[in-house]
Amino acid sequence: NVYPDQILSLPSQNFSTIINLIVWGVEKSFAVDSKHKCFDSISYLCASHFRVTAGGLPSNSNSGPGFSVQFQNNPQIFLHLIYKLLKFFLFEMDDEEHMITGGDAFLGLILCDQGVYQTVIKQFVSEQPASTQNRWLSLFQNLLPSNEEISYDRRSKRTFQKSLEQLIVEARLIATN
Repeated sequence: NVYPDQILSLPSQNFSTIINLIVWGVEKSFAVDSKHKCFDSISYLCASHFRVTAGGLPSNSNSGPGFSVQFQNNPQIFLHLIYKLLKFFLFEMDDEEHMITGGDAFLGLILCDQGVYQTVIKQFVSEQPASTQNRWLSLFQNLLPSNEEISYDRRSKRTFQKSLEQLIVEARLIATN
């Protein structure tokens, strides 16, 4: 069971350990169900973050609104999480069943801090061959709609999943050329 409010208020080191275990589960687990549970855990944490930040709920002394203090204390863990999920979708996802739960988790993380997402994209693109960097940038610009507000509601999740599916297809074409 996941208790996202309690996880968000853990001491920084414990929170980092849990996030690293979730990343490990996504990367190393062979069981579809285990990966789904890892994605669900991320989604629950994101939903808790949105509930706390949108509702202005008070926080205890160990945490701020949602992910805020956790990621201020250890910003690399958030970068690491988004980067690992990005690479999972682009190069490792071998089961379409991951698209729904994984896509929801990935969208939630992007919405938690779009600035960190942009940093991850810049890092990823800079690691690609110079000849493909413009194609990668163009690809990621199409992932999030620029002309409409995106949220964590059902419609936005479906739209994002379709965009993510298209991104994966095109990314794999770029990677194989």
